[in-house]
Amino acid sequence: MHGRGLGFLFGIVGAVLLFLLALVSFISGIIFLALGHSVLGTLGSTLTRVVLSVVLGILVGIFASWGSHGGHDGAVTGGVVLVVLAVVVWLVLGFGLLAALAGLFTLLAGILFLVEGR
Repeated sequence: MHGRGLGFLFGIVGAVLLFLLALVSFISGIIFLALGHSVLGTLGSTLTRVVLSVVLGILVGIFASWGSHGGHDGAVTGGVVLVVLAVVVWLVLGFGLLAALAGLFTLLAGILFLVEGR
């Protein structure tokens, strides 16, 4: 498998992990609400984490596809954006297991696209 294909695969794995993080965050928020925690605090933090995870997952998937199917410029642009998105994932979603793995796979995809695009 060549670098762009592997970069696309890593990018999609990162996006899927972000979607899984959104699902886990949603379910844990529902459980916290069922256990009697504050509605406003739990609902606000849960919705924020779910929306951020989904939006970042969509962006990672789009730029992984763009880096894979674009030309030379598409690979470089996709690589730069994926590296930046990996840092954003770590800064915004923290270093929990799913967020850290999603950021790692996104970073690896970005590096592979940058190497292929040079």
